[in-house]
Amino acid sequence: MNLDDLQRFTRRFGEFGVDAYTAGLRGHENVQRVVKEADERAPMVFGGAWHTDSAFLPRPPAISILYGKDVPPVGGDTWFASTALAYKFLSDIMKQVLGPLEVHMSARNVLAAIKPPASTQEGPRMTAVSGDYDIEAQMMRGANHPLVRTHPHTGAKGLYVDNTYAVAIAGMKPVESSALINFLLAHITQPIFTARIRWAPGTILLWDNRTTFHHAFNDYDGHRRKMYRTIVAGEIPA
Repeated sequence: MNLDDLQRFTRRFGEFGVDAYTAGLRGHENVQRVVKEADERAPMVFGGAWHTDSAFLPRPPAISILYGKDVPPVGGDTWFASTALAYKFLSDIMKQVLGPLEVHMSARNVLAAIKPPASTQEGPRMTAVSGDYDIEAQMMRGANHPLVRTHPHTGAKGLYVDNTYAVAIAGMKPVESSALINFLLAHITQPIFTARIRWAPGTILLWDNRTTFHHAFNDYDGHRRKMYRTIVAGEIPA
């Protein structure tokens, strides 16, 4: 699959979305390159914690697509959890509690980890982040979304919360909010609700950000990993 093929494949699912972190490629502006070189040693990589993509945006991406070009012989797996399945196995009482709640999604913790301090040009940085902070205000400000999200096409309900962008439950005290978020994260990431994808060269992976979240592993030092990524625009969560 070449980049034109990838773009055409993506358009079968909707309009292109805009990525908050990485710039598109010249001539293929809707394709992002995500790469870690064999000689890189980074404490964290792009997507290296449980998350649903760009949840801090008012209209987060509906679908993400990743194509494996250069894949390490071992490592670099992607771990997925079904937030819809996890919701289904909550008690009816808990579903009633969660139903009216909103979660505040913000990238403030991510930006604090990857942006160099103002006093120096050096600092921790996430691999494959473009360094373009034009939308930093929106990333910091974030957005409130339903904690229980309804899929616009299937009607399935899923938990819309992660441990990268979910910073608070609207209206709750911090200690209450963190306790509830931590409970939900522990519930969603039980092995029974998860699947771990092992990449091979040429693998193409598509996922729905409305009913899953995922985690990229940083366990392939000494090997090059190059992926191409596209995004399908989403709707306002409801």
